[in-house]
Amino acid sequence: MKKFVLVVLAAAFFLGIGIKNASADNGLKQGTFGLGVDTASISFNGTKNSNMIIHGKYLLANDLALTGGLGLVVHGADDNGTDIGIEVGVRKYLKVADFAPFVGGVLAYTSSNDSNMTDFALYAEGGAEYFLSRHFSFEGAIQFGYASNEIDHGHKGSVFGTNRAVLGANFYF
Repeated sequence: MKKFVLVVLAAAFFLGIGIKNASADNGLKQGTFGLGVDTASISFNGTKNSNMIIHGKYLLANDLALTGGLGLVVHGADDNGTDIGIEVGVRKYLKVADFAPFVGGVLAYTSSNDSNMTDFALYAEGGAEYFLSRHFSFEGAIQFGYASNEIDHGHKGSVFGTNRAVLGANFYF
């Protein structure tokens, strides 16, 4: 699955270079809706986990967006179970251009029923989105904040710091 996503992202990148328009001709327009996929790398208590999240954005203004995401993993074979992740947030673009830096906040909840594990997190984020065309962009962000983890209703842990990095691709309608 990851190889397929990387191939799609590479193809979109090379197609996007060919259709690059004038500066600031991007998808950051009030009322615009965007869909994308993120690969989030999470480090918690010395363990590293990567997952994919499908997310959406709705621009309330040219420089302000509401975000939401949903991740679902169904394990098979010896590792039975289902992981689900939900996140909501807000993002403020500091510059509305082809290279658009942003700051924001994210509230995230994940649950894994095979290990009875739940995570709750509140992050501040900083990053940038780069538009290859009016409808397509890549983004990267680092998220800093508080994360709480509970396993089997008894073993609890929490982390405060930089513990999540996100890379993604977006398509705007």
